[in-house]
Amino acid sequence: MFSDTITAFRFRVLLFTILCYAGFGYPTPDHPGLIELIIGLGLVLAFGLPQIAFLLLVTKENEPLWMKTGRLLLIYGLTAPLLMAIINGNDISAVIRDLFPFLFLLLPFFAYDLLQRLSLCQQKTLLGCVICAGLIFSFRGLVVLKDGSAHITNLDALYLVNAPTVLFAALYLSGLAVFYISVRRPAFFIFTACLSLLPAAAMGAVLQRASFGALLLNNAFLSGLVLRYSLLRFLLIILGVYAIFLLIGSHATSLFYELLEKNRAVGSNMRFFELLAVWERVADSSLSALFGQGWGGTVQSPAVGDLSVNYTHSLISASLLKTGLLGTILTVSFLGTLFLRFPALYRTSPVLACALFWPFAIDIFLYASYKSLDFGFILMLIACYGVVKTREKSAGHQPQIINDQQSASARARRNGAFAAGTLCKPE
Repeated sequence: MFSDTITAFRFRVLLFTILCYAGFGYPTPDHPGLIELIIGLGLVLAFGLPQIAFLLLVTKENEPLWMKTGRLLLIYGLTAPLLMAIINGNDISAVIRDLFPFLFLLLPFFAYDLLQRLSLCQQKTLLGCVICAGLIFSFRGLVVLKDGSAHITNLDALYLVNAPTVLFAALYLSGLAVFYISVRRPAFFIFTACLSLLPAAAMGAVLQRASFGALLLNNAFLSGLVLRYSLLRFLLIILGVYAIFLLIGSHATSLFYELLEKNRAVGSNMRFFELLAVWERVADSSLSALFGQGWGGTVQSPAVGDLSVNYTHSLISASLLKTGLLGTILTVSFLGTLFLRFPALYRTSPVLACALFWPFAIDIFLYASYKSLDFGFILMLIACYGVVKTREKSAGHQPQIINDQQSASARARRNGAFAAGTLCKPE
Protein backbone atom coordinates (compact mmCIF):
# COMPACT_ATOMS: atom_id res chain seq x y z
CA MET A 1 0.00 0.00 0.00
CA PHE A 2 1.06 3.58 -0.68
CA SER A 3 0.52 4.62 2.95
CA ASP A 4 2.82 1.79 4.09
CA THR A 5 5.50 3.04 1.70
CA ILE A 6 5.19 6.57 3.08
CA THR A 7 5.36 5.24 6.65
CA ALA A 8 8.48 3.23 5.81
CA PHE A 9 10.10 6.32 4.31
CA ARG A 10 9.23 8.49 7.30
CA PHE A 11 10.55 5.81 9.63
CA ARG A 12 13.88 5.61 7.77
CA VAL A 13 14.18 9.39 7.95
CA LEU A 14 13.66 9.22 11.72
CA LEU A 15 16.36 6.55 12.09
CA PHE A 16 18.76 8.61 9.96
CA THR A 17 18.02 11.71 12.05
CA ILE A 18 18.70 9.89 15.33
CA LEU A 19 22.02 8.52 14.06
CA CYS A 20 23.00 11.89 12.55
CA TYR A 21 22.29 13.51 15.91
CA ALA A 22 24.34 10.89 17.74
CA GLY A 23 27.25 11.05 15.32
CA PHE A 24 27.57 14.79 14.79
CA GLY A 25 25.22 16.68 17.14
CA TYR A 26 25.33 17.68 20.79
CA PRO A 27 22.68 17.30 23.51
CA THR A 28 22.56 21.02 24.40
CA PRO A 29 24.48 23.07 21.79
CA ASP A 30 25.18 26.71 22.64
CA HIS A 31 25.59 27.65 18.98
CA PRO A 32 23.28 25.59 16.73
CA GLY A 33 24.54 25.20 13.18
CA LEU A 34 24.12 23.14 10.03
CA ILE A 35 23.93 19.81 11.85
CA GLU A 36 21.12 21.04 14.09
CA LEU A 37 19.30 22.35 11.00
CA ILE A 38 19.57 18.93 9.32
CA ILE A 39 18.34 17.22 12.49
CA GLY A 40 15.40 19.60 12.75
CA LEU A 41 14.43 19.13 9.10
CA GLY A 42 14.72 15.37 9.52
CA LEU A 43 12.33 15.39 12.47
CA VAL A 44 9.85 17.59 10.61
CA LEU A 45 10.00 15.30 7.57
CA ALA A 46 9.61 12.18 9.71
CA PHE A 47 6.71 13.47 11.78
CA GLY A 48 5.05 15.59 9.06
CA LEU A 49 3.76 19.14 9.51
CA PRO A 50 0.21 18.32 8.30
CA GLN A 51 0.03 15.40 10.72
CA ILE A 52 1.24 17.55 13.62
CA ALA A 53 -1.31 20.26 12.81
CA PHE A 54 -4.05 17.62 12.65
CA LEU A 55 -3.02 16.16 16.01
CA LEU A 56 -3.05 19.63 17.57
CA LEU A 57 -6.50 20.56 16.28
CA VAL A 58 -8.36 17.25 16.24
CA THR A 59 -8.88 14.82 19.11
CA LYS A 60 -9.04 11.20 17.99
CA GLU A 61 -11.56 8.88 19.61
CA ASN A 62 -9.07 6.21 20.71
CA GLU A 63 -5.98 8.29 21.37
CA PRO A 64 -4.09 7.57 24.62
CA LEU A 65 -4.46 9.79 27.66
CA TRP A 66 -0.93 11.17 27.34
CA MET A 67 -1.92 12.66 23.96
CA LYS A 68 -4.70 14.65 25.60
CA THR A 69 -2.44 15.99 28.37
CA GLY A 70 0.32 16.63 25.83
CA ARG A 71 -2.03 18.70 23.66
CA LEU A 72 -3.02 20.87 26.63
CA LEU A 73 0.64 21.32 27.61
CA LEU A 74 1.62 22.29 24.06
CA ILE A 75 -1.15 24.88 23.75
CA TYR A 76 -0.29 26.32 27.14
CA GLY A 77 3.47 26.35 26.48
CA LEU A 78 3.05 28.26 23.23
CA THR A 79 0.90 30.95 24.81
CA ALA A 80 1.24 31.86 28.50
CA PRO A 81 5.06 31.50 28.92
CA LEU A 82 5.62 33.44 25.69
CA LEU A 83 3.40 36.26 26.92
CA MET A 84 5.21 36.28 30.27
CA ALA A 85 8.54 36.42 28.43
CA ILE A 86 7.34 39.54 26.59
CA ILE A 87 6.00 41.12 29.78
CA ASN A 88 9.30 40.48 31.63
CA GLY A 89 11.45 41.53 28.67
CA ASN A 90 13.39 38.23 28.62
CA ASP A 91 16.31 37.85 26.23
CA ILE A 92 15.10 36.54 22.86
CA SER A 93 17.98 34.08 22.49
CA ALA A 94 17.21 32.64 25.94
CA VAL A 95 13.54 32.35 24.96
CA ILE A 96 14.46 30.35 21.85
CA ARG A 97 16.85 28.16 23.85
CA ASP A 98 13.99 27.32 26.23
CA LEU A 99 11.43 26.67 23.51
CA PHE A 100 13.38 23.87 21.85
CA PRO A 101 13.71 21.72 25.01
CA PHE A 102 9.99 22.25 25.58
CA LEU A 103 9.28 20.91 22.09
CA PHE A 104 11.67 17.99 22.68
CA LEU A 105 9.67 17.12 25.79
CA LEU A 106 6.60 16.76 23.56
CA LEU A 107 8.32 14.58 20.97
CA PRO A 108 5.90 11.67 21.59
CA PHE A 109 2.99 14.00 20.77
CA PHE A 110 4.56 15.17 17.50
CA ALA A 111 5.56 11.61 16.56
CA TYR A 112 2.21 10.02 17.41
CA ASP A 113 0.97 9.73 13.82
CA LEU A 114 4.15 7.84 12.90
CA LEU A 115 4.48 5.84 16.12
CA GLN A 116 0.97 4.41 15.92
CA ARG A 117 1.74 3.01 12.46
CA LEU A 118 4.91 1.13 13.46
CA SER A 119 4.97 -2.64 13.59
CA LEU A 120 6.61 -4.35 16.54
CA CYS A 121 9.68 -5.13 14.46
CA GLN A 122 9.95 -1.47 13.46
CA GLN A 123 9.73 -0.62 17.14
CA LYS A 124 12.56 -3.06 17.75
CA THR A 125 14.60 -1.27 15.09
CA LEU A 126 13.84 2.07 16.73
CA LEU A 127 14.94 0.64 20.08
CA GLY A 128 18.20 -0.58 18.56
CA CYS A 129 18.79 2.81 16.95
CA VAL A 130 18.38 4.64 20.27
CA ILE A 131 20.78 2.18 21.93
CA CYS A 132 23.29 2.82 19.12
CA ALA A 133 22.90 6.55 19.73
CA GLY A 134 23.82 6.02 23.39
CA LEU A 135 26.89 3.99 22.42
CA ILE A 136 27.98 6.62 19.89
CA PHE A 137 27.62 9.43 22.42
CA SER A 138 29.60 7.33 24.91
CA PHE A 139 32.44 6.81 22.45
CA ARG A 140 32.51 10.47 21.40
CA GLY A 141 32.47 11.55 25.03
CA LEU A 142 35.37 9.28 25.98
CA VAL A 143 37.41 10.54 23.04
CA VAL A 144 36.79 14.14 24.10
CA LEU A 145 37.59 13.42 27.77
CA LYS A 146 40.68 11.26 27.20
CA ASP A 147 43.00 14.12 28.22
CA GLY A 148 40.70 15.48 30.95
CA SER A 149 38.02 18.16 30.86
CA ALA A 150 40.56 20.98 31.37
CA HIS A 151 41.82 20.58 27.78
CA ILE A 152 38.40 20.83 26.11
CA THR A 153 37.80 23.90 23.95
CA ASN A 154 34.33 22.87 22.72
CA LEU A 155 32.22 23.12 25.87
CA ASP A 156 29.25 21.44 24.13
CA ALA A 157 31.31 18.24 24.05
CA LEU A 158 31.34 18.13 27.85
CA TYR A 159 27.67 17.18 27.81
CA LEU A 160 27.99 14.22 25.43
CA VAL A 161 28.21 11.67 28.25
CA ASN A 162 25.31 13.33 30.09
CA ALA A 163 22.93 12.33 27.29
CA PRO A 164 20.02 10.22 28.64
CA THR A 165 20.62 7.65 25.90
CA VAL A 166 24.04 6.89 27.43
CA LEU A 167 22.45 5.81 30.71
CA PHE A 168 19.70 3.99 28.82
CA ALA A 169 22.24 2.01 26.77
CA ALA A 170 24.19 1.06 29.90
CA LEU A 171 21.03 -0.10 31.71
CA TYR A 172 19.55 -2.01 28.80
CA LEU A 173 22.73 -3.79 27.73
CA SER A 174 23.71 -4.73 31.29
CA GLY A 175 20.14 -5.94 31.86
CA LEU A 176 20.39 -8.10 28.76
CA ALA A 177 23.68 -9.47 30.10
CA VAL A 178 21.87 -10.49 33.30
CA PHE A 179 19.21 -12.22 31.21
CA TYR A 180 21.67 -14.05 28.96
CA ILE A 181 23.83 -15.38 31.78
CA SER A 182 20.67 -16.56 33.58
CA VAL A 183 19.67 -18.68 30.56
CA ARG A 184 23.22 -19.98 30.08
CA ARG A 185 24.10 -18.18 26.85
CA PRO A 186 27.68 -17.13 27.64
CA ALA A 187 28.51 -15.71 24.19
CA PHE A 188 25.60 -13.26 24.31
CA PHE A 189 26.42 -12.46 27.93
CA ILE A 190 30.01 -11.56 27.05
CA PHE A 191 28.90 -9.47 24.06
CA THR A 192 26.25 -7.43 25.89
CA ALA A 193 28.32 -7.08 29.06
CA CYS A 194 31.30 -5.74 27.07
CA LEU A 195 29.07 -3.31 25.18
CA SER A 196 27.57 -2.04 28.44
CA LEU A 197 31.06 -1.17 29.69
CA LEU A 198 31.36 1.57 27.05
CA PRO A 199 28.53 3.79 28.38
CA ALA A 200 29.48 2.83 31.96
CA ALA A 201 33.03 4.06 31.34
CA ALA A 202 31.66 7.28 29.85
CA MET A 203 29.50 7.90 32.92
CA GLY A 204 32.47 7.12 35.14
CA ALA A 205 34.57 9.73 33.35
CA VAL A 206 32.31 12.46 34.75
CA LEU A 207 31.41 10.67 38.01
CA GLN A 208 27.65 10.45 37.56
CA ARG A 209 26.54 9.25 40.98
CA ALA A 210 22.83 8.92 40.24
CA SER A 211 23.50 7.01 37.03
CA PHE A 212 25.75 4.47 38.74
CA GLY A 213 23.26 4.13 41.57
CA ALA A 214 20.56 3.40 39.01
CA LEU A 215 22.83 0.88 37.27
CA LEU A 216 23.45 -1.04 40.50
CA LEU A 217 19.81 -0.98 41.65
CA ASN A 218 18.54 -1.94 38.21
CA ASN A 219 20.75 -5.01 37.86
CA ALA A 220 20.12 -6.02 41.47
CA PHE A 221 16.38 -5.92 40.79
CA LEU A 222 16.68 -7.97 37.60
CA SER A 223 18.92 -10.46 39.38
CA GLY A 224 16.26 -10.69 42.07
CA LEU A 225 13.73 -11.67 39.41
CA VAL A 226 16.02 -14.52 38.40
CA LEU A 227 16.47 -15.58 42.02
CA ARG A 228 12.70 -15.77 42.33
CA TYR A 229 12.69 -18.63 39.81
CA SER A 230 16.04 -20.34 40.27
CA LEU A 231 18.85 -20.12 42.79
CA LEU A 232 21.22 -21.88 40.38
CA ARG A 233 20.72 -19.28 37.66
CA PHE A 234 21.15 -16.50 40.20
CA LEU A 235 24.49 -18.05 41.15
CA LEU A 236 25.43 -17.94 37.45
CA ILE A 237 24.85 -14.18 37.54
CA ILE A 238 27.07 -13.86 40.62
CA LEU A 239 29.73 -15.85 38.78
CA GLY A 240 29.45 -13.54 35.75
CA VAL A 241 29.75 -10.44 37.93
CA TYR A 242 32.80 -11.95 39.63
CA ALA A 243 34.41 -12.63 36.23
CA ILE A 244 33.86 -9.00 35.20
CA PHE A 245 35.27 -7.78 38.52
CA LEU A 246 38.43 -9.82 37.95
CA LEU A 247 38.92 -7.98 34.66
CA ILE A 248 38.13 -4.42 35.77
CA GLY A 249 38.32 -4.70 39.55
CA SER A 250 41.06 -2.11 40.06
CA HIS A 251 39.28 0.46 37.86
CA ALA A 252 35.94 -0.26 39.53
CA THR A 253 37.43 0.16 43.01
CA SER A 254 39.10 3.43 42.06
CA LEU A 255 35.84 4.71 40.55
CA PHE A 256 33.93 3.71 43.69
CA TYR A 257 36.21 5.77 45.94
CA GLU A 258 36.04 8.74 43.55
CA LEU A 259 32.24 8.61 43.64
CA LEU A 260 32.31 8.48 47.44
CA GLU A 261 34.63 11.47 47.56
CA LYS A 262 32.41 13.44 45.21
CA ASN A 263 29.38 12.58 47.30
CA ARG A 264 31.20 13.74 50.44
CA ALA A 265 32.26 16.97 48.77
CA VAL A 266 29.04 18.08 47.07
CA GLY A 267 26.27 16.03 48.67
CA SER A 268 22.93 16.62 46.95
CA ASN A 269 24.28 19.59 44.94
CA MET A 270 21.77 21.95 46.55
CA ARG A 271 18.81 20.59 44.57
CA PHE A 272 16.29 21.34 47.31
CA PHE A 273 17.65 24.86 47.84
CA GLU A 274 17.53 25.39 44.10
CA LEU A 275 13.81 24.59 44.18
CA LEU A 276 13.34 27.06 47.06
CA ALA A 277 15.19 29.72 45.08
CA VAL A 278 12.87 29.13 42.12
CA TRP A 279 9.79 29.44 44.33
CA GLU A 280 11.07 32.70 45.84
CA ARG A 281 11.64 33.96 42.29
CA VAL A 282 8.12 33.24 41.05
CA ALA A 283 6.29 34.00 44.30
CA ASP A 284 6.86 37.75 43.91
CA SER A 285 3.37 38.14 42.48
CA SER A 286 0.28 36.04 41.87
CA LEU A 287 0.79 36.47 38.10
CA SER A 288 4.29 34.99 38.09
CA ALA A 289 3.25 32.31 40.58
CA LEU A 290 0.55 31.13 38.20
CA PHE A 291 2.36 31.60 34.89
CA GLY A 292 6.05 31.75 35.84
CA GLN A 293 8.77 34.06 34.52
CA GLY A 294 8.16 32.89 30.96
CA TRP A 295 10.58 31.29 28.54
CA GLY A 296 14.03 32.73 29.04
CA GLY A 297 13.41 33.39 32.73
CA THR A 298 16.41 33.28 35.07
CA VAL A 299 17.09 32.43 38.70
CA GLN A 300 20.00 32.89 41.07
CA SER A 301 20.74 29.24 41.63
CA PRO A 302 22.56 28.05 44.78
CA ALA A 303 23.50 24.91 42.81
CA VAL A 304 25.94 27.00 40.73
CA GLY A 305 27.19 29.44 43.36
CA ASP A 306 24.22 31.84 43.21
CA LEU A 307 24.94 32.76 39.60
CA SER A 308 22.00 33.95 37.51
CA VAL A 309 21.20 31.13 35.07
CA ASN A 310 18.27 30.25 32.81
CA TYR A 311 18.12 26.56 33.76
CA THR A 312 17.75 24.34 36.80
CA HIS A 313 18.79 20.76 37.50
CA SER A 314 15.23 19.43 37.68
CA LEU A 315 12.44 19.47 35.14
CA ILE A 316 9.95 20.21 37.91
CA SER A 317 11.77 23.31 39.19
CA ALA A 318 12.44 24.43 35.60
CA SER A 319 8.72 24.15 34.78
CA LEU A 320 7.86 26.14 37.89
CA LEU A 321 10.34 28.87 36.94
CA LYS A 322 9.32 29.15 33.28
CA THR A 323 5.63 28.22 33.26
CA GLY A 324 4.43 28.71 36.84
CA LEU A 325 2.12 26.51 38.86
CA LEU A 326 -0.30 25.97 35.98
CA GLY A 327 2.44 24.89 33.60
CA THR A 328 3.98 22.62 36.23
CA ILE A 329 0.63 20.91 36.81
CA LEU A 330 0.26 20.32 33.05
CA THR A 331 3.86 19.06 32.78
CA VAL A 332 3.40 16.65 35.68
CA SER A 333 0.09 15.50 34.16
CA PHE A 334 1.75 14.76 30.82
CA LEU A 335 4.66 12.90 32.40
CA GLY A 336 2.30 11.11 34.79
CA THR A 337 0.12 9.80 31.97
CA LEU A 338 3.24 8.62 30.15
CA PHE A 339 4.33 6.90 33.37
CA LEU A 340 1.09 4.88 33.22
CA ARG A 341 2.64 3.05 30.24
CA PHE A 342 5.22 1.34 32.46
CA PRO A 343 3.07 -1.61 33.65
CA ALA A 344 2.43 -2.58 30.01
CA LEU A 345 6.11 -2.07 29.20
CA TYR A 346 7.07 -4.28 32.12
CA ARG A 347 4.81 -7.05 30.88
CA THR A 348 6.38 -6.72 27.45
CA SER A 349 9.99 -6.69 28.68
CA PRO A 350 11.18 -6.10 32.26
CA VAL A 351 14.66 -5.22 30.99
CA LEU A 352 13.32 -2.48 28.72
CA ALA A 353 10.88 -1.10 31.30
CA CYS A 354 13.60 -0.80 33.94
CA ALA A 355 16.09 0.69 31.47
CA LEU A 356 13.58 3.38 30.47
CA PHE A 357 12.43 4.12 34.02
CA TRP A 358 15.76 5.36 35.41
CA PRO A 359 16.61 8.03 32.77
CA PHE A 360 12.95 9.07 32.89
CA ALA A 361 13.07 9.60 36.68
CA ILE A 362 16.63 10.96 36.97
CA ASP A 363 16.17 13.61 34.28
CA ILE A 364 12.92 14.77 35.84
CA PHE A 365 14.29 15.18 39.36
CA LEU A 366 18.11 15.33 39.36
CA TYR A 367 19.80 16.21 36.04
CA ALA A 368 19.39 19.02 33.52
CA SER A 369 19.45 16.47 30.67
CA TYR A 370 15.70 16.94 30.25
CA LYS A 371 16.71 19.80 27.94
CA SER A 372 18.21 17.42 25.36
CA LEU A 373 16.65 15.79 22.32
CA ASP A 374 17.68 12.45 23.85
CA PHE A 375 15.07 12.82 26.56
CA GLY A 376 12.44 13.10 23.85
CA PHE A 377 13.65 9.82 22.33
CA ILE A 378 13.34 8.13 25.73
CA LEU A 379 9.77 9.42 26.05
CA MET A 380 9.04 8.20 22.50
CA LEU A 381 10.06 4.65 23.41
CA ILE A 382 7.93 4.80 26.58
CA ALA A 383 4.96 5.95 24.52
CA CYS A 384 5.14 3.50 21.63
CA TYR A 385 6.97 0.29 22.47
CA GLY A 386 4.68 -2.74 22.46
CA VAL A 387 1.66 -0.83 21.09
CA VAL A 388 0.58 -1.93 17.61
CA LYS A 389 -2.43 -1.58 15.38
CA THR A 390 -4.61 -4.62 14.82
CA ARG A 391 -6.73 -4.59 11.65
CA GLU A 392 -10.29 -5.51 12.50
CA LYS A 393 -12.98 -5.61 9.84
CA SER A 394 -15.66 -4.13 12.03
CA ALA A 395 -13.78 -1.66 14.21
CA GLY A 396 -10.89 -0.58 12.01
CA HIS A 397 -7.57 0.22 13.66
CA GLN A 398 -7.61 -0.23 17.43
CA PRO A 399 -4.57 0.15 19.68
CA GLN A 400 -3.62 -3.01 21.52
CA ILE A 401 -0.81 -4.04 23.86
CA ILE A 402 1.10 -7.07 22.61
CA ASN A 403 3.07 -9.09 25.14
CA ASP A 404 6.29 -9.95 23.34
CA GLN A 405 6.84 -13.66 22.80
CA GLN A 406 4.40 -14.87 25.41
CA SER A 407 5.14 -18.50 24.62
CA ALA A 408 8.87 -17.84 24.90
CA SER A 409 8.23 -16.14 28.24
CA ALA A 410 6.33 -19.17 29.50
CA ARG A 411 9.06 -21.54 28.36
CA ALA A 412 11.71 -19.40 30.05
CA ARG A 413 9.79 -19.43 33.32
CA ARG A 414 9.42 -23.19 33.11
CA ASN A 415 13.18 -23.34 32.69
CA GLY A 416 13.63 -21.20 35.79
CA ALA A 417 14.40 -17.85 34.12
CA PHE A 418 12.54 -14.67 33.35
CA ALA A 419 11.93 -13.51 29.78
CA ALA A 420 13.38 -10.08 30.32
CA GLY A 421 15.33 -9.93 27.12
CA THR A 422 12.62 -10.63 24.58
CA LEU A 423 12.28 -7.76 22.19
CA CYS A 424 9.95 -8.30 19.30
CA LYS A 425 7.22 -10.66 18.29
CA PRO A 426 7.97 -12.09 14.81
CA GLU A 427 5.48 -10.97 12.22
